[in-house]
Amino acid sequence: MNHSFCLLLGYAREEVLGRLASELTWIRPEDLSAMAAQLKEQGSVRDFETRLKTKIGDPRDALISF
Repeated sequence: MNHSFCLLLGYAREEVLGRLASELTWIRPEDLSAMAAQLKEQGSVRDFETRLKTKIGDPRDALISF
């Protein structure tokens, strides 16, 4: 999680610190499983495309790397 992520989803940094990835508002829950599989296989996640809901429920495209 970085500043751009917070801006994209409309959360303050303090609201997402300590939260699990599964607690985020995934539009396609299967993407979370696919991202976890990529992490397990490759040891990192690079340029994973997904859609998340903002704090107020609007959909946003996201590109996740960690």
